[in-house]
Amino acid sequence: KRWDALGLVSILDTITRLSRMA
Repeated sequence: KRWDALGLVSILDTITRLSRMA
């Protein structure tokens, strides 16, 4: 389930970046 954890982190990181961009 390591992939799932990494996936969640990636999604959160992407959202954070988008939030900063917005």
